[in-house]
Amino acid sequence: MSPFEEQAAPNVKPSRAILFADVCKSTQLFEQHGNARALQIVGHALRVLSDLTFQHGGRVVKTIGDEVMSTFPEAPAAAEAARAMQRAIKDDLSLAQLGVRIKIGLHFGEVILEEGDVYGDAVNVAARMTSLTKADQIITTQATVDRFPPEQQRRTRGLGHVRVRGKAHPIEICEVLWHQDPAVLTTIAGPSWKDVQKKDVQKEEEGRLVLEYGPERFVVDPRASSFKMGRGDENNLVIERQSVSRIHATIECSGGYFVLTDCSTNGTYLRMGAEEMFLHRNQVHLLREGAFSLGQALSDDTAALVHYRCE
Repeated sequence: MSPFEEQAAPNVKPSRAILFADVCKSTQLFEQHGNARALQIVGHALRVLSDLTFQHGGRVVKTIGDEVMSTFPEAPAAAEAARAMQRAIKDDLSLAQLGVRIKIGLHFGEVILEEGDVYGDAVNVAARMTSLTKADQIITTQATVDRFPPEQQRRTRGLGHVRVRGKAHPIEICEVLWHQDPAVLTTIAGPSWKDVQKKDVQKEEEGRLVLEYGPERFVVDPRASSFKMGRGDENNLVIERQSVSRIHATIECSGGYFVLTDCSTNGTYLRMGAEEMFLHRNQVHLLREGAFSLGQALSDDTAALVHYRCE
């Protein structure tokens, strides 16, 4: 056994923060640059991620293709490592010029340590967080955020609930914010999910908007930034259909209303109560509850149908 490998004491169920960091769209690197060059690019990115794991007190369990799997003794260290990873990839000129971006998912919980590898429910949940994450994002669970100190909790925002295979009930997820630029944080960051729950400071007239797309559920806070929907990875809700534009539509709160704005080629179809309408490069106030479809006409079995509810 390597001196760097973790070994569990007999009859003890250890807990660890599990972190997955993926290089996004690595297949495109191979298509654009060829196998040899792409391997160099991905290898360099993985070395950056591995070095930062060690610097923050973590251990690299393994690298799998374009992904690094790491463990940390505590959740705060994993979150700081994740933030440092995102910043390092952005600040590395050789990677930034090639458009290399990463996504990170993490979760803290009980694990099984065996011959240098890590197994268990926490690993499965962390992997699920990674699958929900878009480029430049860090996604974790509310249970993990609960282990952060107050300062770290303020640098998170809630994203609602999602179902995770093997879990009887949906789990609450959060985004860990990492941008250093205060202007960027002002744009993208709403209040921390924990603060909203504890203080219940929303006014009744502000409310919130709940979106459901298939098994995914999103809660749009009135004080958060614009909620983006479209085909591109930069969106909050990604719908990968040919009829959907890269950034197809947005939702933001204005004047006490949630406003749906279409900015697409094919338009947005909206059903609001008994009324149906077509939006194309214009906007409407969302009222009560209904559904909309990006890029194609409404029907109950439309794969791109998004249900909304104003609360």
